[in-house]
Amino acid sequence: MKLQVLVLSTGFLGQLLPSLADDAPPKAPIHEVENESWGEKITDPYRWLENVEHDPDAQKWLKAQAEFTTKTLDSLPAYMIWKSNRPATSRRLGS
Repeated sequence: MKLQVLVLSTGFLGQLLPSLADDAPPKAPIHEVENESWGEKITDPYRWLENVEHDPDAQKWLKAQAEFTTKTLDSLPAYMIWKSNRPATSRRLGS
């Protein structure tokens, strides 16, 4: 069973690398956010992404990221085979 998981994982990776060369995930814009903690100023360029419930820009980026992930995974034949067999695989793995 562990060997099957390893073989499938290796197959996904082998198929994923060429597809990533053709397309890139959406880049998160940098919004400098500065906080002070214990007298120390800390700048975090991606802190704004933590406010996804209320920030339309964060929601837009998250949606684009999810669409990219779905498109990339759906383009992999091994993923589509795994996805179609997932309920059976999950039962065998005990989840």
